[in-house]
Parts: sequence; structure tokens; C-alpha cells
Amino acid sequence: MTDRQTDRQTDRQTDRQTEYKKMEQTIQEVLQQDTRLWKSNELNRPLLIELVKEYDLIILNLLLENPMLKAKFFTEVNNANIFRLEDFIFFLENHVQQ
Repeated sequence: MTDRQTDRQTDRQTDRQTEYKKMEQTIQEVLQQDTRLWKSNELNRPLLIELVKEYDLIILNLLLENPMLKAKFFTEVNNANIFRLEDFIFFLENHVQQ
């Protein structure tokens, strides 16, 4: 691998990490509106996962209201937004601090 290829790969990894960090911050900011999810100023990730598995309407509506989160975690089919539950949970488990 050349130095140039290594630099590009490093740049892509950094871009991805920046994107994930921004997504994490956005999720936390959006979900601050739901007091059920916070314990001692920290996101209660297990509760969040439990609620999204139950397709909690408050949480889904909060996520839908944010264009970035809507684009990342919902798919539009025949004018209906389908929540990509597995993608959201995967992201939470791998990129969101508890």
C-alpha cells in the first residue's frame, strides 16, 4: 500500500468517526426531549433500546423530526416511513455512550 493510499484510508476512517460522533450528538440532543430516557444526565441506553423495540411513538416521532436521523434510520415506502430498528440498535450499541 502506498503512502497516498494509506492517507486516503486514514481520511475515510476519520470522516466516518466524525460522522458517527455527529450522529451520536444529534441522537442525544433530540432524545433530551424525552425525560424517560435520562438518568443522572446520562442516556439510559438499555431503556431506549427496549422502547424502540416496542416502537414507542414518542421516540419514533422525535427521530423522524430530525432530517439527518430520518435519512439514516428510516426508509420511505409508498409514502410511509419504515423505521430501520436493527440499524438504529446497531448504531446505539456500537457508537453511543451509555
